[in-house]
Amino acid sequence: FFLMIRRPPRSTPKPSSAASDVYKRQGINAEYMGNHLMKRFLPFVILWIFLSSSYCQTCSGGYYYSGGSCYACPGGRACSDTGLGSSCTAGTYNPSYTYNSPCPSCPDGTYSGSGASSCTNCPGGRICVASGLGSTCSAGTYNPAGTHNNPCPACAYGYYSSSGAQSCNACPGGKPCQAGSLGSTCSAGYYVYPNTYQSSCTICPEGYYCPSGCTSPIACTTAGTFSGSGYGSCSTCPAGYYCPDVYLSHRGSCGNGDYSNSGATSCTACPGARICVASGLGATCTAGYYLAANINQASCSTCPEGSYCVAGSYAPVACTTPGTYTPAAAGSCLSCPAGYKCPTFKNSDRVGCSSGYYALGGVTDCTVCPGARACSSSQLGGSCTAGTYNPYSTWNYPCTLR
Repeated sequence: FFLMIRRPPRSTPKPSSAASDVYKRQGINAEYMGNHLMKRFLPFVILWIFLSSSYCQTCSGGYYYSGGSCYACPGGRACSDTGLGSSCTAGTYNPSYTYNSPCPSCPDGTYSGSGASSCTNCPGGRICVASGLGSTCSAGTYNPAGTHNNPCPACAYGYYSSSGAQSCNACPGGKPCQAGSLGSTCSAGYYVYPNTYQSSCTICPEGYYCPSGCTSPIACTTAGTFSGSGYGSCSTCPAGYYCPDVYLSHRGSCGNGDYSNSGATSCTACPGARICVASGLGATCTAGYYLAANINQASCSTCPEGSYCVAGSYAPVACTTPGTYTPAAAGSCLSCPAGYKCPTFKNSDRVGCSSGYYALGGVTDCTVCPGARACSSSQLGGSCTAGTYNPYSTWNYPCTLR
């Protein structure tokens, strides 16, 4: 830059003497100044050229200078254009060809070991912090993938997980459920509500039923059914009992003189004239037997003497026609037979006529043999013929020869 003072051309015509002197003096001064400056600044120019070519080289982005050359930043170490730093510590990283000093921290939900060029997503089901992985989450805890948690958070109430879980599952019901475990399916007669912690199944209450795997007791809603504690289904009300209402937790037994069939909502009075027990009706009473209403009895009663009972009788009917009788179990009144008297209607009071007395049947008393006529206990003949006779009050049939 100091050489910019222009010297006059060599072919310039000679000026006049006065002008020539001035011009000569200017030329001498200019040449002197140029030579002087060259000698003074030349070493600095040479030094500047040397430094520019050897020590002041600039490296491209992602490269660092060392020993006169530029090198790619290797990753996993702090790096700048002036050189390499220390290895990245656990929880930090530095990619290759990247200036970072110090190494940046891993983003949330990722981790790294020492000397890492990148961070890895937390896998889930394990403790995870920026500086590395911990132990597997225990049963009843969890850790989602891509999440920093130490320790693993516990499952919320009503949820459970197994070891190494990334999430918790809702307790489904119908099985015992704890934070760290799910039990076997409840057997019939037991239940467990969903989203509930229970170490064992609960017995089904009266008036409800619980099938296998039940999540909530189910009410018995059909009239004529019932359930007790621990029932797996509603039961039909048995014969001899009644179940009047839905949701019934008990069954009532029929009282004396009442009966019910299975599935009954109430008991019915025994109608009479047929066998009747609490568990139901039997056969109709046959002739000679009876059964009153409102009585539980496994067999019909025998009709007593002096009365009769037709088939299907509620009660005995007394004989009222004189000269009739009945033994026990009679289906009708009987006429007193010839040779007998029936002073009452009972068979036990029926008696044969005394000697000399007769009865032709259907009478309450015997009649004395009149004499002069053939006579026996059961018949009265005609008058004695010539040459025969029969005294008064005497049995002779036919009359006796004289």
